[in-house]
Amino acid sequence: IGVLGSLLFLALLALVILTCLRATRPHVLPEALKRDPQFLPNTLRVQKLEEENAAGASGAGSGDADLGAAQAWWQAPVGWAFTWFAILLLITGVPNAQWGNMKY
Repeated sequence: IGVLGSLLFLALLALVILTCLRATRPHVLPEALKRDPQFLPNTLRVQKLEEENAAGASGAGSGDADLGAAQAWWQAPVGWAFTWFAILLLITGVPNAQWGNMKY
């Protein structure tokens, strides 16, 4: 578990460092790491793309900032809380073999 956790931590750290270098100092990276794949969002690209704005071209458009919050399920935070609790319970209980202490 310690070796796997260390490898995952180092991989995550390398990804964060690479993302920061791509955003702030891309000139220090090799050419292979400067390339922008098609699936990469515009915020993570080294060379940003022009954003297409169809509503801005006509000048007549209205935005909706609540993203459907009026129709959202009011018990969603409780559902998410229980889901995260179950996931964290499994993450801590399964590798430690604490099956007797896990109460569902």
